[in-house]
Amino acid sequence: MSKKQKSRALRGGGDARHKLDTPVLEQQARAALDGGRWRDAMADFKELLKRETRSDWQQGLADAYAGRALELTAKDMLKEALAIWENRAALDAKAPMHPEHGSLLLRLGQSRVVIDALSGGRAEAMPAAWRDALRAQLAARVLGGDQELREQLPADDPVRLHAEPALRALHAYCEGRDEDLRAALASIPFRSPYRDWVLLLKALPRREEVAEETPKTLVAQLERVPDSSPFAPLKGAIRLALLPEQPFAEAARQAKPAELQVAAALRGWADGRLALWRELSQLGPAPTPRQRLKVLYRHVNELGEDWVRRKALTLVSFDGPSAKAWLRECGAPGLTNWETTLVMAWEAESDRDSEPIEIADSWDACVEIVKAHTGHASAPPGEPVFSQPRLRVALMLRRTEAVLKLLEGGQRDDGDDLALDLAAQLEESLNWDPDDLDTYLKLIEFHRRAGQLKDARRIVELGQKRWPRDLGLLTAAMRIALDGGAFKKATTLAKKVLEIDPINSDVRRRLIAAHFSHASKQIAQRRRDLARKELADAQAWATAEESRDQISLGLLLLDVGEKQLAAEAGATLKARYSERISSLDAGVELVLSCARLKIKSSDLLRLVGFKKTQGQGREDLLAALGRIRRHSDDYGSTSNDIGASLEKVLSAAPWGDLERGELEMACDTLNRFHVHKSCQQAAEAALKQWPSEPIFLMYRFQAKYPRGFNYHNMADLHDLEEAWHRARERGDVRTAIRIEKVLPHGPPIFGLGPMPSFFDREEDGDDDDDFDPIDDFFDGVGSLFDRLNPDDPIKMLEVLGAPKSLIDNLRKTEQALGREFVVNMVAAAIEQGFDSGSPFDHFPFPPDEGGPRRKPKKKKSKR
Repeated sequence: MSKKQKSRALRGGGDARHKLDTPVLEQQARAALDGGRWRDAMADFKELLKRETRSDWQQGLADAYAGRALELTAKDMLKEALAIWENRAALDAKAPMHPEHGSLLLRLGQSRVVIDALSGGRAEAMPAAWRDALRAQLAARVLGGDQELREQLPADDPVRLHAEPALRALHAYCEGRDEDLRAALASIPFRSPYRDWVLLLKALPRREEVAEETPKTLVAQLERVPDSSPFAPLKGAIRLALLPEQPFAEAARQAKPAELQVAAALRGWADGRLALWRELSQLGPAPTPRQRLKVLYRHVNELGEDWVRRKALTLVSFDGPSAKAWLRECGAPGLTNWETTLVMAWEAESDRDSEPIEIADSWDACVEIVKAHTGHASAPPGEPVFSQPRLRVALMLRRTEAVLKLLEGGQRDDGDDLALDLAAQLEESLNWDPDDLDTYLKLIEFHRRAGQLKDARRIVELGQKRWPRDLGLLTAAMRIALDGGAFKKATTLAKKVLEIDPINSDVRRRLIAAHFSHASKQIAQRRRDLARKELADAQAWATAEESRDQISLGLLLLDVGEKQLAAEAGATLKARYSERISSLDAGVELVLSCARLKIKSSDLLRLVGFKKTQGQGREDLLAALGRIRRHSDDYGSTSNDIGASLEKVLSAAPWGDLERGELEMACDTLNRFHVHKSCQQAAEAALKQWPSEPIFLMYRFQAKYPRGFNYHNMADLHDLEEAWHRARERGDVRTAIRIEKVLPHGPPIFGLGPMPSFFDREEDGDDDDDFDPIDDFFDGVGSLFDRLNPDDPIKMLEVLGAPKSLIDNLRKTEQALGREFVVNMVAAAIEQGFDSGSPFDHFPFPPDEGGPRRKPKKKKSKR
């Protein structure tokens, strides 16, 4: 007996079935039916019907037939499935046709059988849902162009009756006749076999609407069409067509050919574009640039030579050295001087190891070429004639800053040559394209935050010649006036802004901040009456609840400082915070109110009874951080007293409750406000969840060493240099540049950490006789000797990652011959160069054995 026959026998097949009692056999048949074992269920129910004719057993056999037929249909065994359906129909000649049976008949071209099933007594016995499902399938075939089927239908059949308006609606949609489309759809009854078709036509977007965001109402309309509907494939094609570009490309690879063709047509794709997409998709999910380039040039006639050339340049930038060979393979001309320069700029952007200055220099080279051709009607042989050359120059001058974002945040350091060069490039770009408002605003903010108000004012004046009533420029001018102490001018500008934008809360907040600043000056001069007047004047600008609270609290703090009012004001202040004493936001509010008036906050915290607290949860902590950030934007940094008070308030804050983005925002806020301990706590909480994340390692280092690194804990320095390297590997240029500015000796000299690459080889015991780690180390160190402390050469070389053997020998030499000798020895070694031999060959290191003699320590005399 074969294994297959044995397995059937074990399941109770064959002779075993005849021996089973009827109740047992019925239970076995029901279990097989419930488990989807259709062949076993068919055999069991057939055996039961031999013993007795019962309607429930007959229905069980019919269900088993249906399940088996659907299984065969899914395997595309259509003829075998039809035979099973016919066996099912033979059980009862008067039984109505199953919808799936009818669907299979239509697929096999036997529509006449389905039409007959929908007429006469069998149709009346058919459940309404089955009848509707069969008619919907007939309707789908009529819309598909089956004219013969339409003519076979009775004249009063709803499929035939409603076919004409359904087809009119289809033609109206395809031809863009919206009014005719609506009229045709309105003439189709709700219970029509074409009901799902109507729903889909109403949901079908116009071609120009496909690229826009899909409205929720349209998605809901599509979902009203069930997946069992014969129109469901069209629903799938519409859903596919409505996807954004990238998700569409991913989903299209899994779509059926017909579904993709309809979706592409709905998106407005031409046949050539669909053919190109199919050819590209055959290359797999991640084709190489070289493969894509070949496909593009095979379709160059349909796509256009200029378009293909531009795309080819972006592809060859992935592998510059091989680019010329790729183009030759495709029969395309080689790169011109302009194209080579442009590709090099793109490569510099995409290369994670590129220095920022390399990116800037690459785009400078592009700018020079376009400038040289500007104003010429013709170009040198092989070079392009640039369209809109002035705009091209401006965009390329702005490109480096767009990639690096060095000017964001407005941090200007006159020692940071690259940032200043980028600012100069942005300003030059305005000579070529003076209509870019964003560039004006970026430059103004950069200069203003750096305190270079003269430069900021100059850019504002240039911008206002073109846009005298622009809100951004007016607001920037007001902030410059406030920074420069021109309060009356700032007030005039603020009124102009509020005439245009009455609900501008930012302007009102800035003016209130200016009033607080003037009030603090009056307090310093012991003129609390004038300080009170300033805050009273500020009330005219306060429309937001937070601003009104700030002013009322400021007035209350002024009263606390008055001897006559101190007792009553102190009681009011305590009552104000009595129910919020455990809130971090309340504590921060009080500290910052003191900061606005430059009042000592520690005494007031004791007065209200504020104690160390974890606050009232995550939202409370976020509210406190938001308050600090807004204060920092309006008032800048604060005094040491206020910073210490904030440290006290936030000392037990639940940093671990925050998400990654919230923790990064928290670290940035606290770092800007010089709240170092809390910043370190927040960074360490983040590193527990995201170990070795560069941005948090940077914040931890800054907070841990606010006065500069002391070179005691070298592990922290190593971690920060590793973070710098990791940020560069990820292409996070901005974070890498920020870390470079935090590193005490600038970026790592050898690219990865303080230890040069040869150090690992020394530890691993490499047998290369020509390799000398000391020689390799001193190549390039000379330029850095003056940047560190030359009076402590051993510490300097240790920081730079010198080999351990060299450090040990130098320490022994220092013990034997003194610090000055070691300083001179290192300086001489650097100056003489290292073309041959070890740099210290002619210097007498102490012998390894025995070590240098040390002077005996003097014994302390007993008194």
